[in-house]
Amino acid sequence: RVRQVTLLMDNDRVGKEAASQLTRQLSGLDVRFAVLPADRKDAQECTSYELRNALAESVPTTVAVVNGLISFTR
Repeated sequence: RVRQVTLLMDNDRVGKEAASQLTRQLSGLDVRFAVLPADRKDAQECTSYELRNALAESVPTTVAVVNGLISFTR
C-alpha cells in the first residue's frame, strides 16, 4: 500500500493549482513536494543534479496555502 507520494510540479501558476488539487485528492497520504529551482519552469529544464537535489529536499504539505495555491518556501 502506498503511504508516501512525492510530486514534482511545474514551477508556474498552473503547476501550483494542480499541486493544490492533488493535495486535497491525496489526503490521508504523506504527500511531499519536490521544489524546482526558482529559475526553472519544469523538470525538462533541470539538470539531473538539480532533479536529484529537488527530490532529496522534498518538503511535506505543511507549506502555506495562499489564495488556494500552495506557496513553496525553503
